[in-house]
Amino acid sequence: MNWSPDWGLRARMLLTVGLLAGLYAVFIGVLLTVNAGLLTIILVMGLFMLGQLFFSDRLALYSMGARAVSEE
Repeated sequence: MNWSPDWGLRARMLLTVGLLAGLYAVFIGVLLTVNAGLLTIILVMGLFMLGQLFFSDRLALYSMGARAVSEE
């Protein structure tokens, strides 16, 4: 089977990663503006990353209006 690259998917993934990086940069900038310490910035960004990791599937389903169903 010959798989051809999906350039549209790659572009959307690159856009998503870029927007997330920009969002994280804004949050770090805000924390630096309020004179938060380095440990506080690392802790807050770590919590954001964990939240993104654990809740990304639910956020994607919610944004599309879908819901998880059981086999019943």
